[in-house]
Amino acid sequence: EFPGNTGDGFAMAYHAGAEMVNMECFQTNLLMKDFNGPACGYVVIPRGGYGVNALGKKYWSHGYWSGDMFLAVWREFMEGRGPVYLKLDHLPEETLKGLEKVLWGTERTVRGQFHKQRNEDYHCWDSVEHGMEEIHFAFIGDGCLRAELEARVEREGLKNVCIFSRIEKSQVAVALSKAKVCMAALKDDRVLNDLGLSLNKLNDYLYSGNPTVFACNSPNVVKDSGGGLVVPCNDPKAYAEALIAVYHMSEKERESMGEKGRKVIREQYNYATLAKQYHKILSLCAGWEEEA
Repeated sequence: EFPGNTGDGFAMAYHAGAEMVNMECFQTNLLMKDFNGPACGYVVIPRGGYGVNALGKKYWSHGYWSGDMFLAVWREFMEGRGPVYLKLDHLPEETLKGLEKVLWGTERTVRGQFHKQRNEDYHCWDSVEHGMEEIHFAFIGDGCLRAELEARVEREGLKNVCIFSRIEKSQVAVALSKAKVCMAALKDDRVLNDLGLSLNKLNDYLYSGNPTVFACNSPNVVKDSGGGLVVPCNDPKAYAEALIAVYHMSEKERESMGEKGRKVIREQYNYATLAKQYHKILSLCAGWEEEA
């Protein structure tokens, strides 16, 4: 499971005159997809790590290479849930540091340098390393956080993130037609509950026919329509998992989810329907009798 363990050391020793002994002994390990550490399930799993499939679902929990574990992996691939990963991003930083000390100080003494020289940091999730290089993010607008986001993209060398200037309302539908999923998030629900605001972009997103991933704790049109996935506010891990879940959907599943949202917007949020609802509310406020 170590990408630096290619046999070069054995070859150099052999050519230098070392005698090769016990070469008939070998160990068969499971290769994690594009994995860059820390490895060694028997070190990681007792400390809280575990194996997950491409949908982020747990499929095995013990860290020793065995027949039942290999069978579990085989089933994940045969049933379309591969590749598999070793999940660590839920562990606290002190646990990760402890793993580094064990793995890079005892098990893999050169591994830390191996990754450092390649600017690899398993603390950061990378769509390319996870075999999801098709995932690209497009942010459109000139909001107050644009400069900060651009600086982060530059600093972290994010190749799959693009930031575009504000576009006219008439161009929104064209931009959304190029997307596969739409994203919206609230830090908290005050804008909905206390201030009574509405996110018009949700209507545009749902009407586009794309699934929408929305971070919100209150009742909302995305959840009610079934036109996307809703996760709690301020939970980036849950948000990432929702995006990955959409990524792993089939084209038919994404289209079905997107069409649910489009149908609700078309039937319940068109101007004629909204006008009638406003008229009813204003009539009640004014004390007028509603027309039969």
